[in-house]
Amino acid sequence: MSGADADRPPRRRRLWRRLAGALLATVAIVFAALAIRAWQTLPQTSGSVAVPDIAGSAEIWRDPNGVPHIFADSLSDAWFALGYAHAQDRMWQMEFTRRLGAGRLAEVIGPAGLDADRFFRTLGLYRLAEAHARSLSPQARRSLESYAAGINAWLAHRAAALPLEFMLLRHRPEPWRVADSLVWGRLLAYQLSTNWTTELLRARLATRLPKALLVELWPVEPPDSPVTLDSSEWSAASGRLTRSLAPIPGWLEPKAASNAWA
Repeated sequence: MSGADADRPPRRRRLWRRLAGALLATVAIVFAALAIRAWQTLPQTSGSVAVPDIAGSAEIWRDPNGVPHIFADSLSDAWFALGYAHAQDRMWQMEFTRRLGAGRLAEVIGPAGLDADRFFRTLGLYRLAEAHARSLSPQARRSLESYAAGINAWLAHRAAALPLEFMLLRHRPEPWRVADSLVWGRLLAYQLSTNWTTELLRARLATRLPKALLVELWPVEPPDSPVTLDSSEWSAASGRLTRSLAPIPGWLEPKAASNAWA
């Protein structure tokens, strides 16, 4: 065996070590860049910021647990500061949720959002939110406009970077609107409206079970309880409702939930 042949395995080992070292260095650089980027998204919690659209002044003080406490010259300024604080902490969640309610997810995440977009555009939650915005009382509208102005002030004058999701999707959020806040409430109402499946089940069982057994399963409501459909209308209505609700994607079906501390 020549000297050159004997030297090949060590050379190969050195080559693999160099390649492994280069790969580890690349991974470390990527993780360091992501860590720095994540750090840049943290909210500014000290100092002062001069922003337009606020009549007086407001202070956002965060306690040791990170919970914001707001002190303001007026109620309008307090709403402004609340919007600013929410944008600091939750801008991606806010952006994702308003787009979900408006049926505009596919604009950001592509074909994966089409089913949700079709469903919520058909449901029309954002159209209802826009109609609601037009019919607000003057006081409620001023509050929601101040809240939106606080969000938009953070978007326009933020010291922190946008959350990582925006960078990864190469997306910049549009200015916040009053209807964006209102559609949140309608989405929550939809997600917590879990009783329609039970109502349909009860309607189907009512055609098969004796009344006494049905009463054991679902105790009778008081005589003065409001009624949407009487018993004679249930059979036909349940069929129509079942067909109407069939297209709902499984992951969009309402889920029971509760806020609780144990």
